[in-house]
Amino acid sequence: MFKLVKWPVVLWNVYKPRNLGTGEYGMVNALWGVWDSELGKPEGSRKDKNVTGKFPLWRPKNDSMARKTWSNFEFFIKKINEKKDSSGSKSIAEIIDEFEVLR
Repeated sequence: MFKLVKWPVVLWNVYKPRNLGTGEYGMVNALWGVWDSELGKPEGSRKDKNVTGKFPLWRPKNDSMARKTWSNFEFFIKKINEKKDSSGSKSIAEIIDEFEVLR
């Protein structure tokens, strides 16, 4: 989807991650489901290592709330991926279940 959009930042309010603090995701599985869909992985979700300091086009520049919203969301995704990488043969479902117990 994002490959076809010329100005993705205009769509930020539509596809940005929802508020984690209000329980909009409810469970870790719901959070992962958003990430695992195409909607959760905008093109260039990380800063390009070859272009120092350049913001991804899909996130509003100089918007501290947009940065914080994305950082909070991505924190949990990183933790799930780190656990997946270090756990060997565990499935994503098993890892998510472990995080649910901790929640």
